[in-house]
Amino acid sequence: MKNKQKRKFGFWKNKMSQIFQPVSARLGQALQLRSGQALQLCSGQAMLMVVLILGSVMLGATTIAGFVTIQKIRTATDIMDSAMAIYAADAGLENCLYKKYSSTQLDPDFDCSSISVTLDNNASVSVQESGGVIKSIGTSNRASRAFGLFLNEGQ
Repeated sequence: MKNKQKRKFGFWKNKMSQIFQPVSARLGQALQLRSGQALQLCSGQAMLMVVLILGSVMLGATTIAGFVTIQKIRTATDIMDSAMAIYAADAGLENCLYKKYSSTQLDPDFDCSSISVTLDNNASVSVQESGGVIKSIGTSNRASRAFGLFLNEGQ
C-alpha cells in the first residue's frame, strides 16, 4: 500500500516538474545580470513604490490645479455679477432722479420707494428714500451693490 502512495505522489511530482521546469529555467535565464549574479525576485518592490509615489504626486498636482481653476472661474463669475449689480443700482438711482426732476414732470416730492424692478439680465433693483437720502440697491445672483444720494433741497 505504501508503494502505491509513493507512486501516486511520484507521478504528480514528475508532472509538476515537467510543467514548471521550462518556466523556471526561462525565468532564471531572464533574471541574470551580465556579471552572472541573479536578481532577487523582490527587486520589483522598488519599481512598484516609485510608480505609486509618482502616481500620488500626479494625482495631487492635478487636484490642486483643478481647485485653482475652479476658484478662478468663481472669481470671474463673481466679478460679472458684481458689475451687473452696480449697473442695476445705477439704473435705479437714475430712474428715481428722472421721475423726480424730468422736464416734463417736475415732482420733487415723488417717493422713490415704489421703484422695484427686475431687469432683462435678471438683475434686480430696489430704491429706498428716507429723509433726503436715496438708496438704490442692485442685486445679481449672489452680489449686491448700492449707491446712495444725499439731497439738499433748498440750496
